[in-house]
Amino acid sequence: MRGTRAKKLRRRSEEIIVEWLRTLVPEGEEQERINTTNYQDFLPEELYYRANGTTRLQAMTPKYVQKALKKNLNVTYKDLISA
Repeated sequence: MRGTRAKKLRRRSEEIIVEWLRTLVPEGEEQERINTTNYQDFLPEELYYRANGTTRLQAMTPKYVQKALKKNLNVTYKDLISA
């Protein structure tokens, strides 16, 4: 994958995660505090979890969203949650 495509995927994944995080907090000023520069403060520190003896990737982490975007660039956070 070229650097320009990787950069596009990273930026799009940040937008999707920020959009998803804003749906989790109450409306008002709290939603405006979450942006692309500080969204990682609101995510869990653990990227992986163990289930049935295997290590799996947590949902809605940057790596998880980027993997979904590689398959389809037009994915929204609602598509990711319902999958």
